[in-house]
Amino acid sequence: VTGVQTCALPILPLPTLVQEGGSLYARDCAACHGGKGEGGDGPKFVGNTNISSASRIVNQVTSGGQYMPPIGEAYTARQVAAVGSYIRNTWGNSLGALTPAEVTQIRGK
Repeated sequence: VTGVQTCALPILPLPTLVQEGGSLYARDCAACHGGKGEGGDGPKFVGNTNISSASRIVNQVTSGGQYMPPIGEAYTARQVAAVGSYIRNTWGNSLGALTPAEVTQIRGK
């Protein structure tokens, strides 16, 4: 033991992430991506193969792109994981959880 403590991110169950992500999605994403993931000003999430990439979701939410603002800059790793998990597991999608640890690793922080 070196006396150095690490702060591990909690392992959260998928239902918890999806529930938290649903609230964030409704507040910050639905206006452009549709309340049912059907798209609009932003791309649809129903049947969208791009959402299988964790890094693509993290980078898009965090940094924005094209017409999307970088809303995730103010999100914690847990919040990015939650909204990503919601998108990946709603509207017929079943792509598993995006974890806060993955978000932190992808962000490089």
